[in-house]
Amino acid sequence: LVWALLMTGLLSSAHLMAAFRGLPPISAFGPGRGVASTALWYGSPMIVTLIGGTGATAFVTAGAPGNGVLLLLAVTWGTALFGLRSVRLLDEAHRG
Repeated sequence: LVWALLMTGLLSSAHLMAAFRGLPPISAFGPGRGVASTALWYGSPMIVTLIGGTGATAFVTAGAPGNGVLLLLAVTWGTALFGLRSVRLLDEAHRG
């Protein structure tokens, strides 16, 4: 139950990251790299969740639950900070 709650925190912060990511950078639409970089831009919250959640679960099932919890908390914290930064940047962009 505790692991499910911790993973819910990661999923929630990844959702925050996805909801307020803004538009892709202009360089994503350059010749020769537009499709791949745009897919990476839109898929980054899923990639962070997959890598962080899978890595943390691997630590827990390998017999190092402390490392797994620490990794999960670090990834969740970083994702939440990135999402909150995106919210702030989008909010300040609309004030001007």
